Amino acid sequence: MAPSAPALESGHVTRSKARPSLLADYQVLFKVRVTALVVLTAWAGFYLGSMRSGITTMHWGLLEALLGIGLVSAGAAAMNEVIERKIDARMLRTAQRPLASGRISLFHGLVAGMAAFVIGAFILVAFTNPVTVGL
Repeated sequence: MAPSAPALESGHVTRSKARPSLLADYQVLFKVRVTALVVLTAWAGFYLGSMRSGITTMHWGLLEALLGIGLVSAGAAAMNEVIERKIDARMLRTAQRPLASGRISLFHGLVAGMAAFVIGAFILVAFTNPVTVGL
């Protein structure tokens, strides 16, 4: 076995001695890298659309839309982890996620995910249009 691979003891993943911080747990819970790619994709779509329609490529409406999209995406990622926490706890690759390992409680993850989702949806309702909110 490679030295970097986690060692198994009686079918369980050994835990490292260093406990991740709450900020690191939120980064995993909200899947920050995936959320950043969603926001980048939304910005690219806006950029391409603005080039064709003749509107400016940077303005407050874009920033408000990207904030709402990012929060909705982060909330959806957290809700996915809430739903799949039991399966994640059994899989080697996902066993150390905050909900699967118990570092964040089910209630905490549910509230954080729903809060991000609802706040993002309200931002989109207030600053964009129904089509954006629906998508």
